[in-house]
Amino acid sequence: MAFTLPANKPQVPKDTPRNFFIYGETMSGKSYLANEFPNPIVLN
Repeated sequence: MAFTLPANKPQVPKDTPRNFFIYGETMSGKSYLANEFPNPIVLN
């Protein structure tokens, strides 16, 4: 039984925006963490 593997082509990364919801206790570093993302939009 013979089978063939698909061609090994370079994959193009998806550039879709990601949405994150960060929840936690007061003064736990949520805003600090959010500012580490690339191009963050922080809503207070």
